[in-house]
Amino acid sequence: MKTIINRLLAVIIVCGSAAMAASANFSDANKHLEALVSSNKSLSSDTREFYKQHNYTAVWYPNGKESVAAQIAKKVLKEADQEGLDPLDYQEGWAEKKDADWATAEIALTNTFLRFIDHVRVGRVPAKDAARTIKLVSPKTDPVKLLTEALQDGANKFNKLTQMAPDVTGYQDLKTLLQTFKALSAKWGDLPSLKKTKVKVGQSDPNIVALKKILVAYGYYTDANFDDVYTQELFNAVVDFQRHNNLEADGVIGEDTARALNVPIKRRIQQIIINMERLRWLPDDLGERHIIVNVAGYEVLAVTNKKIDIRMRSIVGQVGRKTPLFYAPLKNIVINPSWGVPKSILVRDKLPKIINDPSYIERAGFTVYDNAGNQLDPYHVDWESHGSNINLRQRPGFQNALGRIKLNIDNPYAIYLHGTPTGKLFDKPRRNLSSGCIRLQYPNQLAAWVLQKENGWNENKVQEQINSGRTITVPLKKQLPVYFTYQTVWLSDDGKPHFSPDAYKMDDNLIELLKLNRQPVTEIAKSNYQIRYA
Repeated sequence: MKTIINRLLAVIIVCGSAAMAASANFSDANKHLEALVSSNKSLSSDTREFYKQHNYTAVWYPNGKESVAAQIAKKVLKEADQEGLDPLDYQEGWAEKKDADWATAEIALTNTFLRFIDHVRVGRVPAKDAARTIKLVSPKTDPVKLLTEALQDGANKFNKLTQMAPDVTGYQDLKTLLQTFKALSAKWGDLPSLKKTKVKVGQSDPNIVALKKILVAYGYYTDANFDDVYTQELFNAVVDFQRHNNLEADGVIGEDTARALNVPIKRRIQQIIINMERLRWLPDDLGERHIIVNVAGYEVLAVTNKKIDIRMRSIVGQVGRKTPLFYAPLKNIVINPSWGVPKSILVRDKLPKIINDPSYIERAGFTVYDNAGNQLDPYHVDWESHGSNINLRQRPGFQNALGRIKLNIDNPYAIYLHGTPTGKLFDKPRRNLSSGCIRLQYPNQLAAWVLQKENGWNENKVQEQINSGRTITVPLKKQLPVYFTYQTVWLSDDGKPHFSPDAYKMDDNLIELLKLNRQPVTEIAKSNYQIRYA
């Protein structure tokens, strides 16, 4: 019995000594990390803050050995191209380190992964640097907090380390499209080019062979017979392609259609990458319900819990009067609004008409005021000399430029969403036709969507208020966020990629800022890949 007790005491003493040694080693490791962090002037402030918050404890190499979390983090960085980033930007020394130099590898991996979080979450280029009309401020994020939370996700095999990208509508679709088009590039390389042609169904044309190969590659056409006959099936495929590229869907291989068909796959990949970057400029939390105005796509989306409830056509600012990009809350809806003509529109659009024919004022439903608010007789105004100092207001009604609905957004740019009396313009595939504000194809539908949660309104209720003829302002109890974006690529409701012409010529500048022209397209394994859509 005494022997057993002595042996147990010996074990306890040995274990206690080992624990004390481990504690000493742990303390030495912390001091070693602290010294390295303090002496390395190239580390980011996030890296310094991270180790300060973690008491200079190793998170990737506990006890000097590579952890499962480190293996996952390295895999994420090596596959950064899946997020439209360049993996070579995230290979700063951590990959080659041996266990003997674990502390250096530890710090390098943290520094790199925190930078990766910032890039994939917020973007590599500040939004305002990409164009003068972009008024967005890239949202701040907290990489230290995100990394800390991910490292606490051991129960889920550190899955959060793989989910650092923004959780916004459309991002995952673009991520999938990126891999799809890289696979397309690996299979097809450079596609043939073609010229515009007036070929009709049943006729032959030398361009048709190239046309068939392009449409087969993009998944619009499935017939493998590459002859030169323009069949009805090929005509239908061309129409489908045109619809997904904001082109006149007439089946004619005109100049615009030929130009879109000739866009290289590499260029499409670059477009997808820059549109992923643009989505990073949005806040992490867009709100449970929000409105997205896609200026480049001539669309307005109403979104609830990341599900698109409404997708409608819109008219946006002309090239010379671009709609700015910003985000701001919707504060109220005006039914049967009047319209105070902005000075810029008065001078550029209205004055020439009035000088040519003063009766235009009455016919268009305008009332004339001086700067003191006194009503004036339009026939007694010297429009040529003093027209720019006059104020015009258009009464509510069917002629009103705002239509019957105006959605007021709180912003300094005098931009709002509204209806229009010129509904035929929505039939055009390219609709940069306004003076900056957003004209809605179905304003009653969007107004009802907004007001449904406020007080149970539906479209019938909205129409009843319109029919009353009274001007009514309906304030919102809870302001609704509105985000103006510029997406030239997105996934359509039918599952096909939609490429919109870059009306404001913003794509090239962002491609250059991200240095995408200097990077080769990342190759993936060659395969018998072909795009197929549901």
